[in-house]
Amino acid sequence: MVAGPAVIRACSPVTVKTAELVRRGGAAFLKVTGVAPSKGLTFEVRPVVYVMQPDFWQMSLVGCTPTGTIVAAVRTPFAAEVNVYGSVGRKGIDVTGDPAEKTIRLNAPS
Repeated sequence: MVAGPAVIRACSPVTVKTAELVRRGGAAFLKVTGVAPSKGLTFEVRPVVYVMQPDFWQMSLVGCTPTGTIVAAVRTPFAAEVNVYGSVGRKGIDVTGDPAEKTIRLNAPS
């Protein structure tokens, strides 16, 4: 059986290998490397919504493509930087990609 192209949902989890939280010009950025399910994706964070600012803000990293776009299912290394301004907890963030992965805890930069 030959596998054909895969349909990637509008946004799919990615595998996060490394992550760093940096501050530049008053904004906070999440710098990550990892493996995406396909080429040509843009990366977004999906923060959990909280009533009060938590110690560590939980968020997931996803790779996005237009809904219904057919792309080759080729796992592709990536490096991305995503603005997380307004989603940093008192002490930092917890980031994950693929739900089966462990969470990476990052302390807020000084």
